[in-house]
Amino acid sequence: MTEEVVITCVGDLVEDVIVYAPEGVRVGTDSPARVERHRGGSAANVAVAAALFGGTARYVGNVGHDLLGDHLLAQLSTAGVEIAVTRSGRSGSIVAVVDGNAERSFLTDRGSAGDLTSAPDGWLLHTAVVHVPTYSLLADPMRATTLEMLDGARGHNVGISLDASSTGAIADAGVGAARDLIERIAPDYLFCNHDEAELLRITQPDRLATVTIIKQGAEATVVYSDAGVDTYPVAPVDDVVDTTGAGDAFAAGFLVTKFQRAGSQAAAVAAAHHLAARTIIAHGATPRF
Repeated sequence: MTEEVVITCVGDLVEDVIVYAPEGVRVGTDSPARVERHRGGSAANVAVAAALFGGTARYVGNVGHDLLGDHLLAQLSTAGVEIAVTRSGRSGSIVAVVDGNAERSFLTDRGSAGDLTSAPDGWLLHTAVVHVPTYSLLADPMRATTLEMLDGARGHNVGISLDASSTGAIADAGVGAARDLIERIAPDYLFCNHDEAELLRITQPDRLATVTIIKQGAEATVVYSDAGVDTYPVAPVDDVVDTTGAGDAFAAGFLVTKFQRAGSQAAAVAAAHHLAARTIIAHGATPRF
């Protein structure tokens, strides 16, 4: 057991099956592609990126009771992530099709990742901030369990970080319901991209969190807070390979800098940009150093 766990991430641990199809997918016939398999899942991605960036992290979730689940958990341990999980069902897989412009489309089978029915023992020990992707809040029992865990974290003065995850996840929940859920959680930090922010109708006065961080790819990152609106340019990245996990790495860099290193907002955004850049030059969701 670690003495200090800065980031506890609640959510999925799945296999990422990444299909690189530079010419796109031709319906009804063959398409040339390269297929790779990696450890994935938004919450697990954040935990691994945080650990590799020198932070301390814990992963919490339900993992399939199968050989794939064993393999995925072993990869987390190798990366230095502490594990607090329940095991049941089968492990899930996400198929990400990456086209010639490094854009991704996903086919999602979460398996039993959403079957977290109770908080694992010791999940909150030494935690400074709990990070939750919206994927963890789409359906019960995971949603009910995660909300109960967040209430417990708030009762212990632990910070709460939420990622909007995807426009698809927001649309599935319904924009109004998604906004209500975020307001109910009242996160200290909300991470979203430009499209997610627009869909959620986020503005500086109506930012749904104490601090809202809006990622815009190669465009400047925008931060809404009580202090107003701050913008942070993004340095260009050459030879982008795969944007899978870039947003998760961004969150990891930001949170490690804020909560473990007590860095400023500007330092946290700079670290987020750095870690995201190290991810998009690599295959899969793990930053390359």
